[in-house]
Amino acid sequence: MEQQTASAGSSLQRIGQAARIGPNQTGTIRGQLQMPIGDFEVFRQGQIPFCVPILLLRLEAEGIEPQHHTFLIGLAPTQPGGRVQPLPLSGPPGGYDGVIAKRLERTS
Repeated sequence: MEQQTASAGSSLQRIGQAARIGPNQTGTIRGQLQMPIGDFEVFRQGQIPFCVPILLLRLEAEGIEPQHHTFLIGLAPTQPGGRVQPLPLSGPPGGYDGVIAKRLERTS
C-alpha cells in the first residue's frame, strides 16, 4: 500500500518547474504521462483486460512543506457521483477520451 500512495518517502521524477505564482494567480505545467504496458497491474472482467493507473504527485514551493497527493486515473463515471471507471486495454495502444484524475484522500 505504501508504494501506491504519495508520501515523503516516495521517489518521484521531477517533470517541471514554474516561476513564482502569486496570490490569486494560476500556473500550468504540461507534461505527458506514459507507462510501459508491462508495468500495468491488469485485472479482467470477463475476457476484457482493464487497469486503473495511480499517479503519485509531490508539489514543492519555497516556504512550505512538500505536499503529496495520490490520484486514480480512469474514465469519467457513467453516473454523477459514481466511481472512476477502469481503462480498457482491449483496444489499440494510445490515448483515451474522457480520462479524469480523482484525488484520493489520505486516511492516516
